Amino acid sequence: MGLRSLSLDYDYLTNDLLLTFIDPKKSKLENLVINVHGIDADHEVITNETWRRLRNHSSNLEVTLNLIHSFEGVAGLLNILQPSMPLAKFRQMFCSNINIASVSYISSHYNNTLKEIHIIDGFANGDPIVYEIEADEDPFVMLAWRCPKLMHFTLIGYQVCDDDMVAIARLRGQQLKTFDIPSSCIYSLHEEDEVTWMKFGSYDGEFFQKVSESLGHDWLPLKNSQLPTAVLDAQADAEPAYMHILLEDQAWRGRNKR
Repeated sequence: MGLRSLSLDYDYLTNDLLLTFIDPKKSKLENLVINVHGIDADHEVITNETWRRLRNHSSNLEVTLNLIHSFEGVAGLLNILQPSMPLAKFRQMFCSNINIASVSYISSHYNNTLKEIHIIDGFANGDPIVYEIEADEDPFVMLAWRCPKLMHFTLIGYQVCDDDMVAIARLRGQQLKTFDIPSSCIYSLHEEDEVTWMKFGSYDGEFFQKVSESLGHDWLPLKNSQLPTAVLDAQADAEPAYMHILLEDQAWRGRNKR
């Protein structure tokens, strides 16, 4: 049948390599998994023209982008992403930061292809990490609004407002098959005498009901006991938190051989 699926490290990804898959004599590529660890300073940029040509040839191609302990990957994400890349799954594992500009880029350019967002990180000094935003609207709410094919949303290790979670659930509804947020990361805003403060673990009484009604099933956030050890313990090995995901990316190899 020929090669239809490929998984490789970003270190080995080049324009020439991708262009070999537009040969009409070869099978059309359907799955491309790119794993990003470190990024060499002299690594060539995969151009939008390369992605455009590959996508035109392989119209069913879906790209999975995995950032794994990649501080450079987060910082340089806008150089990796290109408008014509058919990004279906974006995952970020233990990279210690979220590139909010890249989240906005993803929601703007992959609204017709994005199916999964999976971000997991360890707490900082025992607390979930804050991701800084400049706009009034949360970038993940905007992503849920702009990406109608989104089916899986996981955000672990970062502070999340309960109102934003309700909004995401309403926007994607019963199509959202995975909605994994730890209870210890969820906060609500309280106001008194014109002073607003955040409070973790103090949800509106209707919070669970609102999310559950939107998803079409009973929903609860993740308990700390359900989280990978590395989320709560900075000294723990993080690999068990994501290795099963990377192995699942390889499952199509066996299917393609049958």
